[in-house]
Amino acid sequence: MFDNPILKKMMDQYGHIDDLDKLQAAMREDGFGEFVDLLNNNPELINSFIDEHREDVEQSIRHYTGSGTIPIQEPIYGQPLSNDDTFRFDPQLCLTDCNGKCCKGRNYLMILYPDIFKILTSPAARHLKIHSTQDLLERRPPIIDLFLNEEYDLYLPYLRFLPIGADSNTPPEEAADSICPFLYPISDVFSFHKLQLPQNARKDAMGCMLMDCKPSICRLSPVGQARGMVTGRLSYEYIEPAKNCPGCAADVEIPLPQYVNALLSSSDEEERALFHKMLMAHNTRRQEGYDQKRFKSVLLESYNIDRLLSINDYAPKQRPNYGQLLKILIAAAQGDVSLYDKFIQSMNKSNHKTMKINRNDREYTSYIEQAVVMAYQKLSDLTDRIVANALKELISQKEDRIYRVDYFGAKEEMMHRELLVQINSVGLESKCPKRILVNALKQVLGSVKGFIKQGTADDAYLKFIVDNFK
Repeated sequence: MFDNPILKKMMDQYGHIDDLDKLQAAMREDGFGEFVDLLNNNPELINSFIDEHREDVEQSIRHYTGSGTIPIQEPIYGQPLSNDDTFRFDPQLCLTDCNGKCCKGRNYLMILYPDIFKILTSPAARHLKIHSTQDLLERRPPIIDLFLNEEYDLYLPYLRFLPIGADSNTPPEEAADSICPFLYPISDVFSFHKLQLPQNARKDAMGCMLMDCKPSICRLSPVGQARGMVTGRLSYEYIEPAKNCPGCAADVEIPLPQYVNALLSSSDEEERALFHKMLMAHNTRRQEGYDQKRFKSVLLESYNIDRLLSINDYAPKQRPNYGQLLKILIAAAQGDVSLYDKFIQSMNKSNHKTMKINRNDREYTSYIEQAVVMAYQKLSDLTDRIVANALKELISQKEDRIYRVDYFGAKEEMMHRELLVQINSVGLESKCPKRILVNALKQVLGSVKGFIKQGTADDAYLKFIVDNFK
């Protein structure tokens, strides 16, 4: 994603640090003290560097590098289980005697790559305005964070709990209490899924809005499942999910195989096995001394696959399926990134320049371009970059996503807002379906990006469309 080697190196090494003093200290420790002093004495250098590579920077360092090392978690110890074992648990008591204890009071919960796709395809996803991986990873605060798991030397996805009694952006480890973002009153859960609420349900009972599509670690609780990093062999543990869990205090004994088979289908197991095959391949290469940085970069970009698609003007519905993505990732973990490179090349070849535009799209694209021209006539300092950012914000609004732009000055922000007003004044919302409007906005954005990549002038696209409308 990041072609400039200096920018890529800085993002790999320091992207997770969001405090300036800590960033400077880390760079000095690594022997870059003179470079830090140079930037402090000449701030225009970093400003010009960012401006030159704004397209990369605006994809957000955090989304590329993850959020650093996972904050210290309290260790969890379980009781090993064999295939012949039974364990105590009564799931009905979650309704009658509990209020979601196991889904509260945590900071982060490690999930797996296939869990991300389970969430996206759940019936509740649209209800919760989750339409893409960007909605999971780019919200503020994010629903899923990517943290470096030092045991695997990889960034892995973690469900981020929401702080209780604090600003939503407060990290859960800094809050007095926290709650899973998918935990809702059980009446809301059953009502959404059109289910009859049992009469004996506790009044303050809580439940998972995802229901059967919840992460596998949650579905299997109080059983924990692990796989050997060398053999891939499955093992299980009995882990009480919360202190004084009523379900675990029951006199009901459940055979382990019966419990697991009822909750995980064969396709679930295959998806988890594929992800573990990737981990094993990475672990083997790492132990053999190979540099796995390229693979780790590919994995990070694949977590937020819909961002990668959107950059190339593709919609989430066009994403490869889970099996195709894991085929790419397993090959990359084994040192072969050719499949990934071919995937990127195929998107580049099939981008907006070769797309067929229907008559309606052309008509609405023309409306948008006329609005841009009118704004340019008022705002002589308008640039292609500001136009691109305004279009991205409009597209995000239509797709129920958040897009934030950080400008260096009030003047640029003013022009951005003025351009939004000008485009909205055309009244396209009432003239065409949202799908067609979004397509038209993306067509115009694709054209703007093409002129920006050529780098001939800051307003090359603007001058081009002005000539077209003369």
